[in-house]
Amino acid sequence: MQLLQYEGDVAEDLMTSFVLSRSNMFGELTSHPLKEGGAELLVNNENRQVRFTLHMVHVVLKVL
Repeated sequence: MQLLQYEGDVAEDLMTSFVLSRSNMFGELTSHPLKEGGAELLVNNENRQVRFTLHMVHVVLKVL
């Protein structure tokens, strides 16, 4: 939610991509591209809604 409300330059200030990275219960980092080529695609002010939506879809599908 903070991503959607961020008032600065998302690409320059946050430097995040379309990859969801988390530590599992063993402390190992796992990465999940949210879309094809996600590691190379930076989130910016124009595409942050897409990144947020893909993140939420991933979380919901993982729970089901």
